Amino acid sequence: MARKAGIVVAMGVILSVANTGVIAQGDMGLGDVSFEVTADFYGKYIWRGQNFTNGTVFQPGVSASSGGFTLSAWGNYELVRVNNNRDEFTEIDLTLDYSFDCPRVENMSYSVGVIYYDFPEVASPAVAPSRENTTELYVGGGFDCMLNPTVTWYQDVDAVDGSYLSFGVSHSIENVVEVIEGSPVSVDCSASLGWGEGSYNNFYWGHLSTGPDSELNDLVLSLAVPFEYAGISISPSVTYIQIVGSDIENGLKAAGAADDFVFAGVSFAKSFK
Repeated sequence: MARKAGIVVAMGVILSVANTGVIAQGDMGLGDVSFEVTADFYGKYIWRGQNFTNGTVFQPGVSASSGGFTLSAWGNYELVRVNNNRDEFTEIDLTLDYSFDCPRVENMSYSVGVIYYDFPEVASPAVAPSRENTTELYVGGGFDCMLNPTVTWYQDVDAVDGSYLSFGVSHSIENVVEVIEGSPVSVDCSASLGWGEGSYNNFYWGHLSTGPDSELNDLVLSLAVPFEYAGISISPSVTYIQIVGSDIENGLKAAGAADDFVFAGVSFAKSFK
């Protein structure tokens, strides 16, 4: 009952904010619908610093967008027998997002949304964060300027009942080189820093020998070289993740688990209407 109530409240918040944003922009129509299909392969699945899958994964996704709304589904499919889950989906996420430009602040945009996380009954590694089906609300803002700064607040309204903040910056250098004729390669650099409050940290990191209070969680640095070929966007990347919270880091070390990760991946995306 609490989970259903949380989802209903989440939907109400999104629709209320969406209605305010649409009215402010003077556009009440949803317009055309666009679709995107993605297929990503990564050497690991690390989520907010948590090592969910220490091996190769396939992460497909599909989304439909119209009038600022985006409805998407995403999954994590394990390709190796790391957690005794080979050839199985270990996570499926459903997201409803509404994004819009701030009518009173130039070059500023907002997003609000709800994410439902579903974890099938799968085996987990010995040193693993909790995996329970849950629901998060989020609101974020960003500026279209140097380094494109963003901040997003995630509030779990279900199993976790805690908050996570993400701060990010990014920069793109377009048309760096043209390896294939007509397909210039760009360079995308990004960095993010995550912070969790006490109840969030105790839910996801409480399995460690030290129960963390509110503190920083993870630092993520990523470098990608996207290009387009035959109408498909392709983006090879490499990512470095470091746990920066002292309590979490000490708990991982005491458990004999890694507190930093490096992995490569490649993403494929195709958009159409």
